Formats: sequence, structure tokens, C-alpha cells
Amino acid sequence: MGKLQKLAIALVPIVAITFVVFLALRQIRTDLIQAPGEPDTNTDFWSIKTIEDAETLLVCRGTERRRVKLCGIQPATELINQFQG
Repeated sequence: MGKLQKLAIALVPIVAITFVVFLALRQIRTDLIQAPGEPDTNTDFWSIKTIEDAETLLVCRGTERRRVKLCGIQPATELINQFQG
């Protein structure tokens, strides 16, 4: 056998091991990608008509009006007074 053949035989395992180590240590992308979906038809757009007090809003959608009572909040009365006044 010639020197080149012996060198080639010696390099094959080194190249194979390097390739396996590369595959084992490479970074795999695990990012979540959100595919475009259907529009959410369960969403209604309401606008705030008035703030009645610290926890009650009057909201409307078209000609429909509803009072919404907020719970679990600590209202900032200064801001509410700005909207009412």
C-alpha cells in the first residue's frame, strides 16, 4: 500500500468521529413558530362609554350597552376623576 492509502485509512475514522461530535454538539433550534391561524370570531369589540364609579364601567357595542362591574382591583381614584370630570 502506498502512503496516500495509509493516510486515507487513518483519516476516515477521525473524520467520522468529528462528524458525530459535530452532530451531537450542534445547537438545535427549539423556537416556537406560530402558524397563521383563523381569525378569532369569538372576539367582540366594546368601547367604554363612561366610568360610573371606581369599579363600574358603561360599555357599548353599536346600540347595545352593558354595565361591567370590575372585581379584584384597587382603583386609582385620581385617574377615574380625570375621566369623569
